Amino acid sequence: MNHHPLSAPRVPGAVSASHLLRGIVVLLLCFAAGMSVAAPEGRPRVPLAGEWRQQWLADGAKPSEEGWGTRGLTLPGVARFNHHKEATQLVLERDVAVPTAWGGRRVALCIGHPVFGTAVEVNGREAGEIPGYGGELDITEWVTAGQTSTIRLRFFRMGKGLACLDAYARATIPTAHPTANAPYMAGVIGLPESFYLESRPVEAFVSDVWYRTYTRGQQRIEPQITVNVSEAIEGALAEVCLYELEGDVPVVSNRFALPPLSPGRSEHTVVIPAKDLTLWWPGTPHLYRGQVRLLNADGELLDQDEPVSFGIREVWTQGRQYYCNGHAIHFTLDAYYFATMQEAVNAGVTVTYGKHGQNGTAMTHDNEKAMMEADRVGMGLMTYGVSIGYGSDNLSSPEVMAGYRRW
Repeated sequence: MNHHPLSAPRVPGAVSASHLLRGIVVLLLCFAAGMSVAAPEGRPRVPLAGEWRQQWLADGAKPSEEGWGTRGLTLPGVARFNHHKEATQLVLERDVAVPTAWGGRRVALCIGHPVFGTAVEVNGREAGEIPGYGGELDITEWVTAGQTSTIRLRFFRMGKGLACLDAYARATIPTAHPTANAPYMAGVIGLPESFYLESRPVEAFVSDVWYRTYTRGQQRIEPQITVNVSEAIEGALAEVCLYELEGDVPVVSNRFALPPLSPGRSEHTVVIPAKDLTLWWPGTPHLYRGQVRLLNADGELLDQDEPVSFGIREVWTQGRQYYCNGHAIHFTLDAYYFATMQEAVNAGVTVTYGKHGQNGTAMTHDNEKAMMEADRVGMGLMTYGVSIGYGSDNLSSPEVMAGYRRW
């Protein structure tokens, strides 16, 4: 692998990276999630991407059978309230078959990015809300394995009417990309893979894994594993397996003893030496897939999460210089001058950028697809996180600051 300082030739029309990097809130050499090729299986899922029935409703109105019409909305996708002047709600509905094999297990509804949040009904009963930055709901009590359930997602004009709409969102939405009518958006954005029903064990499951990678000092991976249990468990083990991106035989497999697990949510960090593994580097990317298997004291499988792809790298700044894996990077922009990121990489471009820091960017755009593509081809990606300014409310307000931190 090439570990020489990266100084690519400038492409016609390219802009000095030092000018565009000023004021950038987040630099992401991004961690892509969950694309699997010959991957080990995760938990069973039912995809929800596709066409949903829709109705536009005024205040206080309820959906009617004749109101669904013949034209639906494809999710992920968005519609806009400014095309329906009298409407204050958009209701989307779909029938979903819950597999018989899911009997005796929990069922979760997962939505990566509903704009600007959504209220959920299952079989005519209110199940709760999912905020605009994504989340999940346990809908076990409202569905029956082996039967079809009706799921409704209710969106409100500018999010008004949602209990989960925090003070930061309330202040930011009205000024979020107004020229693109973004304040009037409703629907689901992001990748189809982030919108699904999932079957989970009742006793315990792995709810999240963050593969933190370090190349300064000891080259290592430190997975942060989040576990949810319903009853106390003694002697549980976490087995972490790493695979090549297109392989199904682990290149690393380590078991770690977990402390006694109390009911609820807990986080556990383990350390995996990575000196013999291949680093990710701009232009010559190398990705691994990680999976965590939760075992009981007898070594029996309790749960296994969905495989996650990641690269081993560490990025930092020192003075005005950027470093990746201990070597200086001299950025050359910009992938926007090429038809694909791969063509840009071939021409020597090393970094592109996501959406600018316009107010409300995180609420109305999703960079996940760009992150995954940048990871795959070996491109740096710089992007804003959650913006402030451009009309944002005063962050000295504790309520606004609390919402800002959640976003």
